[in-house]
Amino acid sequence: MKSIFKHSVLKRKAAFAGCLLGAVILSGCNAPAPDSVENTAANTATNTVSGSGELTQFANIETGLKGQLKQNYVDFSISYPPSWELQEYGREVNAQNFLKIERALPDKSNGDFTLENLAVGFFKHANNPQRNAELLPKTVKVLSDQFAAKLSNYKKVSEGKAKIGEYSGYQFLFTSTMKTPAKGEVALWGRAVLLMEPKTTKGVALLMLASGLAPEIKGPADIGVKGELPSILKTFKFGKQKTSDDKN
Repeated sequence: MKSIFKHSVLKRKAAFAGCLLGAVILSGCNAPAPDSVENTAANTATNTVSGSGELTQFANIETGLKGQLKQNYVDFSISYPPSWELQEYGREVNAQNFLKIERALPDKSNGDFTLENLAVGFFKHANNPQRNAELLPKTVKVLSDQFAAKLSNYKKVSEGKAKIGEYSGYQFLFTSTMKTPAKGEVALWGRAVLLMEPKTTKGVALLMLASGLAPEIKGPADIGVKGELPSILKTFKFGKQKTSDDKN
């Protein structure tokens, strides 16, 4: 898998957006991904075959993590298709996402442009429905205010309960725009989901971004519903992944 650390304006913008999320979900925006995620101490990735073709599975492991990522480590796995590429895997300098992947529009003249983007960070919840009912909206307000301070024409359009597969969470959707030299003004939409691991106080923050350049997506309500993100989200699982060593 080749590195996708490119320098187009829109790609930088998507990375920058990931950096806005404070302690909940941050992006290490200054380091390239490795040439391959296979056979490294930093993470595990194995190729599997599904009905849609070959997928790369990312299984989060604690080895090699530092700082807040290590302190707030969460066991999870997720798989993505060949049209997506790894941007971050939690071991870059100042990394504060466990994972970031992206589907991009190739442009040899101006650099690739973001179509869909997914970052996986962390957050803590109360493991109590009554307390979470107070905590989650407050967390969303903090995140939304951070986006509002940085993104052009930012507007939070909705918030409320969410579900990714079997897991419950809380989300908000937003719209914004950005200007690019090559594409002019481009819509940048977002969906942030705080997903709670059952029976613990741990959780992951899923930040999903999509641009108006993605033909299947017409607004924030389509993120994770249309395009290629739905098939990726279906593979998300909390819990430790078994390895060949575990089976011996």
